[in-house]
Order: sequence, then structure tokens, then C-alpha cells
Amino acid sequence: MKVFRLFVLNLLVFISVVSCQPAKQVPSGIAPLITQSLAINPVTQTHPSSPTRTKTSTITRIPSLTPTNTSILLPELHTAGPYLFLNGGYGIFYELDGSGRRQINLPNDNGKFSSDMRWYAYVTGDLDNRTDLPAGGVVLHILDIWNGKTREVASLVPADFYKRQEQMTRDFLSEYRSHSDEPANDNIGINWAMHSLLLSMDTFSWSPDSRYLAFGAMVDGNSTDVYLYEIDTGVIQRKDNDLLNVTDIFWSPDGQWILHWNMTPTFNSVDGPNWDPVPLRAIRLDSSDVKISMPGLRILDSISNTEWLMTTSRRGDGGEPGSNNLLIINPLTGGITNIWKGWWSGYAIDKQNKWIILSAEDPCLGGKCTSGKFGYYMGPIYGVKTRISDSKSFDLEFRGGTIHRFLSLVVDESDTRVITVSGISSDGTSDVLESGMHMKAIISPNYRLLVIFGKNGITLFDESDSILFDCADTPVYNIAWKTNSQGLYFTSDNKIYYLSTDQLNPQLLSECYPALCDESSSFSLITGVELTSLPYLHVQPPSIDKQTQGNSIWSKATLKDLIQPGTNEYKVGIPAYSEWRWDFSWCAATQSGLEAILGPLDIEFFIGGEKIGGDIFRRYDSTQGRGFCRAWATFLSGWQPGDRTDLEIRYTLREAINDGTREYPAGEYRQIIHVSVK
Repeated sequence: MKVFRLFVLNLLVFISVVSCQPAKQVPSGIAPLITQSLAINPVTQTHPSSPTRTKTSTITRIPSLTPTNTSILLPELHTAGPYLFLNGGYGIFYELDGSGRRQINLPNDNGKFSSDMRWYAYVTGDLDNRTDLPAGGVVLHILDIWNGKTREVASLVPADFYKRQEQMTRDFLSEYRSHSDEPANDNIGINWAMHSLLLSMDTFSWSPDSRYLAFGAMVDGNSTDVYLYEIDTGVIQRKDNDLLNVTDIFWSPDGQWILHWNMTPTFNSVDGPNWDPVPLRAIRLDSSDVKISMPGLRILDSISNTEWLMTTSRRGDGGEPGSNNLLIINPLTGGITNIWKGWWSGYAIDKQNKWIILSAEDPCLGGKCTSGKFGYYMGPIYGVKTRISDSKSFDLEFRGGTIHRFLSLVVDESDTRVITVSGISSDGTSDVLESGMHMKAIISPNYRLLVIFGKNGITLFDESDSILFDCADTPVYNIAWKTNSQGLYFTSDNKIYYLSTDQLNPQLLSECYPALCDESSSFSLITGVELTSLPYLHVQPPSIDKQTQGNSIWSKATLKDLIQPGTNEYKVGIPAYSEWRWDFSWCAATQSGLEAILGPLDIEFFIGGEKIGGDIFRRYDSTQGRGFCRAWATFLSGWQPGDRTDLEIRYTLREAINDGTREYPAGEYRQIIHVSVK
């Protein structure tokens, strides 16, 4: 079946500037326009109703773009990326300036995208109420979003799956009776086994770096086991083998461990089995021999490679939603440190992994746990947490600004559509930033800017949470930040806009049609590239906390400085399936000298002669032995045996500059690495 079609849409496309204007600058020392300081009572503290706001501007409604006889034929995608991707009834890729698009038809809506949005995994075939295989079987597939080609990964169950599940049931009951005095109902038959098998068919999970797909399949035994598919090589390996079916596979945040449950029944002679997915097992990505078991836990976060933040089971039916206890577990040793005893509803950790804030009940003291009033507790992860206010939130986030360390999103109990967003400082004081219908908050990749949006509009805040830009009375459904934090894309009124954080004037890029821009759609910036000559090459900027990590490709070829316009060329050989950091920097003796250089400097990157968009590179500043530096970096992986290409950095000086060491004449400079893959 052909599941990928290209459509050229006959639409009138133009770039338009809407009437929203930057917010008036707030003088130093004066509170932001909508920020209210709250005096936190040590016993009770309630969030105020929607704060009184002075609106600085509104979006002018733009008429719908209607095709006419003079409409412009909208071209296809014409760059190698990056793109915007909207999934709203249809999957649509857009050029960042709105000048081209591509529509894709997803095979079904039950699949899962990889984190880089390059791949879409999905299953065909259904075992529900069946004892035999459907026509075509039950098969796991991967759709390559770039080129529309589909890979068949694996058949998930054999033709005799029902007989195997019957045998699995007998084997488990025999082992169960030999270890337990609890009666097991012999009449349960195979129902519980088939229930867990159906869960296995939906059990597949992408690794954080999008290079692996872990899934459950019944291949050479009576139950489903954990298997690992590597995108680059197509190699499949079994990672675990258990008596019972695997259910629910996920990854540690650092991508080095695969975690899963095997569905284990507990019996009752009247009602049959009650299911508890325990124990949680963890398997090293690079070794099937390194495994640990952690009964009744689920991973929440990664403090470090050897420190996982985890919790025990959720509350039972009828209880207040939440989770019980917070633990730090060392996956290598199995060591456990309990950092919170009691019920909690939300948490956030700062990016230094030192401090935590919790929305929680009073902690369990002296072995006694009371159902107390919820409040915010803050403190060091391994230290004492202090109650700073009476409040409850299911959504806490690290803010990282100069005033507010954390954010809280609190649902109004009288109207669950209304959400209040507040900033929380290190001393426990809080300020209401926004309150309105279905509000959301997204922080920029560099943690300096904050955007709050929803059905009441969109507001952009600076580091101190003063308003930079504010548009009211226009619903905004989705936000996608540029990787360099210099702008953001948003959807409103079935249109896509771009807001530069420098100019602060939103531009209309394109209509969403035929997709829909609403609260049910997803919207993201795809920072990969689509290269005809290297279809499997994966290009991804490093995260802000890993921007200096990885093996630089310059370790294979020492960069030589060009002191005048010209070209330096290098030849390097790299192994297949390896990952390399491709970077470049320019340094000056002083910060002012660096800024003087960057003014007349234009820099471009090419792979195989195809220009790569700037969002593919993480841009950051650093200080080195040579002074003050501006750097650009991205990661390259997925190299196939026999690949050959050129990595070119082309920088142009519009006028002569002096970096404090020497003068560089105006002109074009090129650094080219000729790469061959062994």
C-alpha cells in the first residue's frame, strides 16, 4: 500500500505582519504590568482570580486566504530542512518561511513518532477476540517521514500464538502454586494471558536519540519478550526473556537503559486475577547481561547516569490522584535513597539537579502518614524540604529566570478550564503571571524567555518575567521555539505565525489547511535534514546541557586557520554508524571585539553541497584560553558503510576585521571536510 502522497496546494500565500506590537518596556526596579506579589500566609494561601491586566495590543483578525484565479501555486519543500511539522488530521511539513509544504498520510493514528519526528512506528493487524492470526499477521512497521518509505520491522506473534499463551498459562500456574498458598482459580483459562498479549502489541518505545526502537514480540517462546531494533543497521536483538508477557516498555532519560514490566496476576478464588505490572526491570542498552529489578516503581527523571528519580505505585481507586514516595535509585548498584515519604501530585528539579520543589501532603513522620493538606515544599534533593505555602499543582516546571526559579500551573477548582500560572522564587514567594482559559507555559531552550498562551492569547516574558510582547483575545494553541531561542512559531485561527524575539512583530507564514490548528493538534520544529545523497544521515543539534559534549570530527583533521579568503580541505575516514560532533567557533581577545567580528560575519553550513538551516546548529558563547568565543555545533550520526560526502563551513566577511590577534580581509572563506565512511 502506498501511504505517502505529495500534494501541491493551490493557495494564495503571502507574508503579512499583524498588528500586535511589543509591550512597553518596564523600567528597572518596577514590577511587570501583570505581576502581582502575593503575601504567602504560612498556613493558607489561595490563588487569586484572574488578575487585572493592561493589554498592550491585540492580533488583528486576518481574512481567510481564499484561492482565486490569480492565486500563486504553492511550491513543494525546496530546502533540506529544518521544517515545521503540524499533525492535525493530516501531517504537514512547512518551510520555515511558509514558502512550501508537503502533506503525508499516516497509516493510522495509533503509532508513535520518534523524538526527532523522522520516524513513525505503527502496528498493523489486530488480535482482539481472536484465536488465530488476521490476514497479513500482526506486524510492526516504521515509516520514514522524509521519503515515505516503509520498513517492516518484525512480525509480533506467530500463527500458533494462542497455543503458546495456553502453555504460558499452565507454566505460570504451576510455578505460582509451588510458591504461594493463595488459591488460584482454575477457571480463569487464558483470558488473563490474552489481555496481557493485547497490551504487548502496543508496547513499543523510541529511544531518546531516535536511534533505537524497543518493542515486545513473541518469537521463540510462549510469551512476548523485549526486542531492540537499531535504525542505522536494521539489526534486531532480544534484550530480555521472561515467563510472562512484557507490557509497557520505556527508556531512561539518558537513553542507556530499557525499562519494562511483565504483567503478573495476583489471584482471588472468586474474581480471578487482578493485574499488577511488577517488577520493573531495567536492561543496559549495551549489554543484555546487566539487569536490575525494582518492584512497584516507575522512573520519573534522571538526576545523573547513576541517579534515577523514581516513585512507587499510584493511589488506589477512589483516592486523591497522586503518587507515593520519591526515591533516588542507583541503577548500577540497586542502592535506594528515600527523599520523600508521603503523597505528592507534582514536582520540578532545577537544571543543576540540586533543588526540588514538590506539591505534596505533609510528609510521613515517625512512620505515620496522615492525609494532610497539600502545600509546596522546596529544598535540596538530598536535604530537608521546607513547606513554603499552601497550594496544590499537578504541573510544576523549572523556570530558570533571574527572579523565579520555578513555575506552577494550578487548575481552578470551580472551573477546571481556568489555569493560573505563577512564578515561584527561591525564598518561596510567588507572583501570578497569567490566568485564563486552558493556559500553557513553555520556556525557551536557553531558559531565559517564557511564553504563556491559551484561549485568552499569548504573552512573552523576559528573564525577570517582565512582558516583552502581549496579544489578547486571540486563541493560541501550539508553540514551537527555535533552537537558538531567537524566535518562536505559533498557531492561531488556523494559521501559522512567526514571532522574532528581536523584532517582536508576528508574521503570518501560512494557513494550516488542510490540517487543523486547534488544541487537538501537535506542532513542532523538526531540526533534522533531508538529504537525497545521504538518506540515513541523522543531524541533530545538542541539547543546551550537552552542547560541548561528544567527539569532534576535527579530532580527525586539525583545523587550520585561514588568514585570507580561500579554501582549506581535509580528508577524514570514520567508521559506519558512529556519531560525530561537527562544530566551528570564532574567538576574540575581548567581548567587544567578538561582537565587532560577528557584525560583518555571515556563516553557512553545507552537507554534500546542500545548504543546512541555522536551526540545525546549537549556537552558544563560551570563554576559552583564546578569549571570548561564539560557537556552532551539531551532531551527525547514522553513517552507512560506503557513504561519502563533504562537510563545508562557508563564512563571508563583508568587511575586514581584527580579532585582537590578526586582521582578516573581506571575502569568502571555506573549510571543507571530505568524509568517507569505512
